[in-house]
Amino acid sequence: MRVAIFEPFGNLYGSERSLLDLLSALPRDEATPVVYCPKGAPWIAELERRGVRYAARFQRDLHLRSRVRRVGALLKFTSFLLRERIDLIHANQTGAAPYALVAGSLLRLPVVVHARWPEDDQAINSWTKGVAALRAVICTSEYQRASIAARAKVSPEKIVLVRNPYRCMLDREAFLFQQSTQPLFVCPARIHPLKRQDLLLAAAKIYLDRHGPCTIRFLGDEAQGSGFLDALREQAYAAGIDRHLEFLGYVRDVHAHLSEAAAMVLPTQFEAVGRVVFEAWDAGTIPIAWRESGGPAEIIDGSRGGILYSEQKPEALAGAMHEAASLSAATRAEMTARGLCWLEQNCAPEEHARKILSVWQDALSGSSSELGHANSGVCA
Repeated sequence: MRVAIFEPFGNLYGSERSLLDLLSALPRDEATPVVYCPKGAPWIAELERRGVRYAARFQRDLHLRSRVRRVGALLKFTSFLLRERIDLIHANQTGAAPYALVAGSLLRLPVVVHARWPEDDQAINSWTKGVAALRAVICTSEYQRASIAARAKVSPEKIVLVRNPYRCMLDREAFLFQQSTQPLFVCPARIHPLKRQDLLLAAAKIYLDRHGPCTIRFLGDEAQGSGFLDALREQAYAAGIDRHLEFLGYVRDVHAHLSEAAAMVLPTQFEAVGRVVFEAWDAGTIPIAWRESGGPAEIIDGSRGGILYSEQKPEALAGAMHEAASLSAATRAEMTARGLCWLEQNCAPEEHARKILSVWQDALSGSSSELGHANSGVCA
């Protein structure tokens, strides 16, 4: 089958990197992917390295453009589908779904949408045109699947759970975390109020007052125009902890920073999955997240490979950070091993590709996927 994968951003964040893992593992004798994405997207070099054909013709932020520009973009996408003789459309983000659904309806092509954000149930309810072309909504965690099933106006049989792929690089035998007298805590996430970096700053103040020196390193760009980064810097200066903070912006090699950390801290309010939890284990460090954060909590709780703090309050997060920094080398190794075992059982790229391929085949045949729930075994 010839599959058009519609990716509206291509920024090499978690959703795009998950798609790259899929494209690397996809059996090309069963499916030929052609990616439709924006011109100049950061991940184009990665597509070329994998030998994946692409058409860089989509324009970002079309929702801010005129109706004429949006109609023009739809016609351009439809022309691409016809020229490439596409059999199925896979929208890698719900933001691309409105164009995919209308084009799919016009050309009578089935559409599969990958839901990746905690607010995607709202996005699904906003679709008004072409929804008859929708064959499946792929969710990345049980938390997200349940949320969409409860809140979104889509048939439950169209909602399937396929966990994100991840290929580990860590040599378990060679890895040995070096304890430090001044722990490093790394927060890899875009700078945004929903990611709650402000909570981490408040927790850092408590940690410094109670337990001594530490460094907090933020990896991620600010969400465009939010002004949140300036607010964080002002908060840190007012608390007198600015010299303990590092704001590095977008970093390509997150693994290198995590491998130096006592813990990866994800204070996000809600998250569909949280790929950085996988990256923490792969770098040999401990992930920390709020117990009610959705996907990250589900993964850490299911694997017993990290620390969940009970309340979204600075005191609780500071306590979790101190707990992580105080772990013995043996306990750290045991928790990391459990996390890596969970990854092997649930996120192997080849198994992920097989499940996505099954969803595509069901969409073409008109039948409902029977994937249901992915394996969530717990490692000893």
